[in-house]
Amino acid sequence: MPDVSTVRKRAAELFEQHKTKHWSVFFGEVFGPAGLIHLIFPTQEERMVFIQTSEYQDLLCMLATLWEEPGRTAGERRAVITLRVPQSLHDLLKEEAHELHTTINGLCIAKLVANVNPDLVPKIT
Repeated sequence: MPDVSTVRKRAAELFEQHKTKHWSVFFGEVFGPAGLIHLIFPTQEERMVFIQTSEYQDLLCMLATLWEEPGRTAGERRAVITLRVPQSLHDLLKEEAHELHTTINGLCIAKLVANVNPDLVPKIT
């Protein structure tokens, strides 16, 4: 497995370059399918090991910092995802977003960025 500190160092360089840009630019270059993580850890197994490291947590903190900074220039083109969820789940998300002083959209983006255990994802049959 490649040295995880190399990933963190390169991500920190990208973070410095993108401080005035939209968070989505940094996300694409680090977390996206053609991003740094996928290039250095090409298999899902390697990425699952990497996301357990403190270096990965550092990358998430960089991303969160960019979310919070005002005055960024526009990022990559946006796409819309429409989800149908039970009212109880919507109510839970609304409550959690309120407690975290964010929007439901912001909370959902944060949850989507977080990696999930593939064993917990429903399979299409």
